[in-house]
Amino acid sequence: MDRRRQELQREGYITGITRANSCRRSKAAIHGKVAVTYFEWAGLYDQKIIMPWRLIDGPESAECGGHEIARAPYRRAPRTSI
Repeated sequence: MDRRRQELQREGYITGITRANSCRRSKAAIHGKVAVTYFEWAGLYDQKIIMPWRLIDGPESAECGGHEIARAPYRRAPRTSI
C-alpha cells in the first residue's frame, strides 16, 4: 500500500476506537469494557503488533489506544492491501 492508503486505513481504526459511539458500546458490553489489539500484516510471515491487547473502558483509555496506534511508524512491505 502507498502511504496515503496506509494513513486512511489507520485513521479508520483510530476513529473506530476513539469515537464516542464506540465508547458507549464498550460500556454497554456485558462487563462494561472491551479488549482491543491492533496489528498489521503483509503476508504469511510478516506480522507486527502495533498496539498489544488493552482494555477500553471509556474515553480516556480509548484516546490512549488511538494515540498508541497513531504514533507507530509506517512500515513498507510487499503483499499489502487495504
